[in-house]
Amino acid sequence: RFTQMWPRAFGLLPDGWLMVLGAGIGSIGTPQEYGSSAHLLNAADSLAVYLIVIFGVPGALYYLLPALAQNRVVATQPDDVRQAYTGLMLVTFGYGMSISMLEEGFFAVAFGLCCGIAASAMARPTAGEDT
Repeated sequence: RFTQMWPRAFGLLPDGWLMVLGAGIGSIGTPQEYGSSAHLLNAADSLAVYLIVIFGVPGALYYLLPALAQNRVVATQPDDVRQAYTGLMLVTFGYGMSISMLEEGFFAVAFGLCCGIAASAMARPTAGEDT
């Protein structure tokens, strides 16, 4: 993965500043079999790589949203939610950096829960903020 799959995946990004926006939906994975780039087929076996190739920097930010929201979750959520969030996030990121979580039902749901908790925490004011 590190020496062949991922470098070839990043090779699918457009040249120049357009790589910031990614290559677009259908540019990696199974949809490639049906377009003009079937010879460049790449499985995108990492959620991080998949999101970065399709959406560019916004995809990377989406992937990192739960990690970036960790401090906000700690400040706004009850202890049980905080502990479950941190545990799910560590397992999900640890596993998802090298394996495709899209194919694993548990990890896809866990990542979705982390994103939901992060979004909820971002929308909730912390102590001392005006509502």
